[in-house]
This record gives sequence, C-alpha cells and structure tokens, in this order.
Amino acid sequence: MPRDNESAELLSAIKSPAKTLSEQAYEKLEENIISLKLAPGEILSETALAKELGLGRTPIREALQKLVGTGLVVILPHKGILVTEINPFKQLQLLELRQALEPLMVRSAAIRSTKEQKALFNEIANKLEIATNENDDISFMHYDNSLHLLISQASNNEYLSRAMDIYHSLCRRFWYLHNKEASDITYSGKLHIALARQLASGDADKAVEANNHLIKYLIEFTLSTLKIDLTPAPAG
Repeated sequence: MPRDNESAELLSAIKSPAKTLSEQAYEKLEENIISLKLAPGEILSETALAKELGLGRTPIREALQKLVGTGLVVILPHKGILVTEINPFKQLQLLELRQALEPLMVRSAAIRSTKEQKALFNEIANKLEIATNENDDISFMHYDNSLHLLISQASNNEYLSRAMDIYHSLCRRFWYLHNKEASDITYSGKLHIALARQLASGDADKAVEANNHLIKYLIEFTLSTLKIDLTPAPAG
C-alpha cells in the first residue's frame, strides 16, 4: 500500500473521515504551506486556489480564515493572502509555549486515552519507526502530525487542543524547512517514538518525561539554525 494511503487511513482513524469542503480545503492548503509548495512570502489568490483545488471560493475563504488563526497566512487588504515568513526567533517563542502547555496535554492524554487510542499510539510509533529507518522525512512529518492530533484528541480538553492548533503547524513547517541541514532524523525519530510508546502504556510521568526530552531537542535544533555556538567557554 502506498505510504500516503497509510497516512490517510491513520488520520481517518483519529479524526472523522467525513469532512466538509472547507475542512478539505484547509487540510490541502495547510499541507502545501508546511511542505513549502506554497512558499513563505508568496501571495495567494482565492480564485487561483479554488481552481487548483477544484473547490468553490467559499470553502477556500473559510479555510484561509482558519489558516490565519494558525499563523500560516495573513490577509493583506486589497492585495491578497500572504504566506507568512519563517522566523527562528518566533519559533523559539512557540517552543516556550510548548514547554508550558505540552506537559499538561501529554499527562492528560496518557491518563484519559481510551484503549483504542492507546492502540493508535502504538501504531503511530510503529509507523514513525519505519519512516525513521527509511529516512523518509515526508512520511515522518505526516506521522508526527498524527501523533500530535491524537494527543490533542486524547487529552479531552478543547482549550489545550486549540492552543496546539495554533503552534503545531508552524513548528512542522519550521522542521520541514531545516531538517535536511540541522536535524538528526534518527535521534528525532527515537524521541517521537519514545513519546508515543509511553502514551500507549498510559504512564503519565514517563510520557511527560519523554515529551520534555523532545522539546529540549527541538530547542537545540532551532538554535542550531541560528548558527549559535552553544559550547561552554573554557574556564580560566
């Protein structure tokens, strides 16, 4: 089975497969922005996007409004829709937010997840392991998205879920841009897999610990894109 179909089936197990036209438009546009097919700084046209996706302008407009909320685009009056630039300093601010919120979300997901959701965490871990071993960054990004969507769902807290919606798309786009130059997919994969396994086990303390290791790595990864030397100065 093609990997894209596997990813789609996994996502449908997490989210309802019945999607409105605006939801379909949002998912496609988000994917194109995160994968840089729609590049930072690019001006988008509702008419052109509707033609490309084969959808009406109303679902495109609704999808773009949602993308504004996630910070992936901004509306420029009388000009169009601008894909936002990627800024490592803003990425560090997002990671500050993740450091504060994700321990609570992960702990809630570990405690509140159903038997079916725990099985899905294990399945995601297996898929991440395959993608990591094959150095398949596209599939890795898709399964990473599945992991965070399931954490959001399993936490059973709509306000935490809204916060994750704001920052996770931006974080995935940043990773996609820089992963070839700065990321170690083997190590990153190991951290994501550990988080998924601990969530599957239902051990809240170990899941939070695994998540903290992941956020620490993401901060180091982001700093490395700034070419900052983190080596301590010699004493004396």
